[in-house]
Formats: sequence, structure tokens, C-alpha cells
Amino acid sequence: MQRYRPPQNNIQPPKKKLDTKKEIKIKAQVLAHEFASQLPPAEAPDPELDERMMLQFTRSRFSVGSTHLQGSLADRLKQALSPFKSQNQPTQAQDFQSGPAPEGLEAERSFRLLAPALQEHIMSIVNANPDDQMLVEQIRTLINDELFRSLSLGLQSAFVDTLIWNAEANLNFMLDFMRGKCFQTFLSDPNYTEEQKSFELSFVADLSVLANNNPDSILNDQKFKDLNGGTLNAIIEELNSHEGDRFLDAKYRQLLSSVDFVDMRTEYQQGLVSALSQYPKAKVSDILQFLRSSDFIKIYSEPDMVVDAFLDTVARSESAVINSYG
Repeated sequence: MQRYRPPQNNIQPPKKKLDTKKEIKIKAQVLAHEFASQLPPAEAPDPELDERMMLQFTRSRFSVGSTHLQGSLADRLKQALSPFKSQNQPTQAQDFQSGPAPEGLEAERSFRLLAPALQEHIMSIVNANPDDQMLVEQIRTLINDELFRSLSLGLQSAFVDTLIWNAEANLNFMLDFMRGKCFQTFLSDPNYTEEQKSFELSFVADLSVLANNNPDSILNDQKFKDLNGGTLNAIIEELNSHEGDRFLDAKYRQLLSSVDFVDMRTEYQQGLVSALSQYPKAKVSDILQFLRSSDFIKIYSEPDMVVDAFLDTVARSESAVINSYG
């Protein structure tokens, strides 16, 4: 008699599937813990780090070139540095407070376009002279001038310093003179250093004072700034040696108004300026008559003969003037 045997279940239990991604993740966590256990203990978080970074940012003027924009940029930077904190505390007031918006010269666009070093230099001068409103207006005129903006940073700083050294300088005269052919030729000459060009600004400032004190001087003639540098210096030296003789100054201005004088060779201009200073009573009309004569044209290519002819002409003219009074 056979025993009862329960029916056998031929269905095999399903095999467990491996989650490859999960296994890799678990293994990576294990390796990370093992690696972390070998590292030195982490430093404690610095609660003042964000505050110091904000302070350093707000003190930086170079970052944006204008201080009145830094408040909103600082807020955005703070959120970028601590995004989780800003998410967890969206309604919390910001600890950072933006500084006061700049006023006056510092708030103007022409000022903000200057190099940061020049901005600091100008503000140090303005702050050192808080009651000198005229200085502020001069600097405002200067930084809005196209010629000033075209100068190098060194010459810009020297120009501002010139206004401090010579408080009587006429800024409009200086800018007008610097646009002339004489100064522009000097400025583009590579033989002169930046320092020499800076010193020349003091010379222009002194000229502006003389021109301001003598409205009828040749210094105020529009053609004066376009003279060759040698001729211009010769006129100034002769006027200085004659202590600003107004009669001689007026005669130089008469010469400058003549095309015959302006179109002459530079060395001839200087020779005639020197000859007239030796005989200041000579008539300019006599000199101009000689310049238009055929005698002058014949000897034009002979410098020595020209110099002698100039001296002879002014000597005879002065002698005639003296005899007429005799």
C-alpha cells in the first residue's frame, strides 16, 4: 500500500534581481566613508566669514566703478554665497546695509568714467579743500573736456595737480592753448618723456596767468598757440627780458597778423623777433614792407644774409623814428 505523497510544486521561486545602480551607490558611500575617516578633522565653520566677505566687497570701488550700485550687487553676492540660508529664511532681513549714495562730483558720469586711481586722487584733493568750490568747478570742467580724456593717466594726474599748484591758472586758456599746433606737436614728440610733458603743463598754467592779466597781449591771439615752439618761446623770452613791455608785445602781435611773417621759415621768424627786441622803436610797417620786397626774396635762401638784412631794416626804421621826434 503506497503512502500519500503531497503533490510537488515544480514552480521555482523567482530569483532576486540585482539593482546595479543601488549597489554602486552603496559601494560609493562605503568608499567615501573610508576615505573621510582618513582625513584630518574638519575645521569648525567660521560664522563671520560671510560678513568679512561682504565688508571687503563694499570697500572695493574698482569692482563696479560707482559706489551707488554696490548695494544691490552685494545682496546678490550674499545670496550666491549662502543659497541654503536664503532659502530657509526668505523673510529674514538682510544684515548688510548699503552706504549712502554718492553726491556731487563723485556721482557724475564723467567722474565715474575716469580710471579708479584718478578718481581716488581727485577725491583726495577735493576732500582736502572742502571750502574751495572754484576748484570743484575747475575739475568738473576738466574731466568733461575731450582733450583731457585723451591724455595719458600720468598727464591727467599732473593736470589736476597743476590746478593745485597754481590757483590763479586760467583753465579755459590752458585747454585752448593745448589744442593748438604748438602743444600738440610737443605732445606727440617721442623724444620727450612723460615727466617732461607733465612739467610743461606748469608752463602753460603760467602763460594763462600772464594772458589773464594782459588781455591785449599776443598770448591771447588765436594764432599764437599755432606758432612753432621755437618762435613761441623766443617771443616769451624777449617779453620776459623786457619785463612785459606792452609796446613790444603789440608789435609782435602786428607781426603775427601778417601772412608774410607766419609763412616764413622758423629760423627767420626767430631772427626777426630777436632783431625787433634790439630795436623796439622800429616800425612794424617798415619790416613788413621789406618782407614783401624783391630784395628779401633774392636772399631768402641765404640765412646769414637774411639775419643781417633784418638787423639793418629795424635799425634804419628806429633811426628814422628817433629823427622824426628830434
